[in-house]
Amino acid sequence: MNTELLTYLKDPNAQTFNAMMRGYRDEFATLDMPTVVFNHLYSLQVLEERPDFHPEPSTLAHVLIVYERAKMEVSNRREMMMVALLHDIMKLELNQTSGEGWPTAPGHGPAAANFIAENTGVQLWMRNLGVDPKIIAAVCAEHMRIKRYNFLSAQKQTAYREKVGEAVFIFSLQFSKLDNMVSFYEKTGLPTPRGVLASGIGIEA
Repeated sequence: MNTELLTYLKDPNAQTFNAMMRGYRDEFATLDMPTVVFNHLYSLQVLEERPDFHPEPSTLAHVLIVYERAKMEVSNRREMMMVALLHDIMKLELNQTSGEGWPTAPGHGPAAANFIAENTGVQLWMRNLGVDPKIIAAVCAEHMRIKRYNFLSAQKQTAYREKVGEAVFIFSLQFSKLDNMVSFYEKTGLPTPRGVLASGIGIEA
């Protein structure tokens, strides 16, 4: 896990944020990240999410945590990294307040898939890194729906798997574990000053 990111998560302030982002600017430059992707990601620093599911300081921090977890994957490492960077990229544009008073961004998964489909430069970037944009878009589109998979009936589970295809289904299951912040905070013991964590969420093992 990135040292500057951990420092920021333990003590989020302007100094630790800037130190963290200096490192990521350099890292993303080595990946030839398109400006449109970086700008969308950087804007996520202003967005906070419901603290029982997302105790991290911002959606940007969430994306970076998932990205770091993806870098440690043995299989599909580069693909996981791409999904990590792009799965929440449209959250700020779609952000609203739920009836319970929580921040929410309905449809942000499919919107991320559309972002990829509509940006040929982003697609070229992925291909240059040896990644199939269609797979990345499909997993981005499904990354929220897959969290409800264990709550479906057996019949609906079968229908869902057939609909998305086995490759996207398995990839989405793998990614969902990386995307689970409750398990990440429980395993790392990082402070959660924004509130109490939820537990027993979704498909996380």
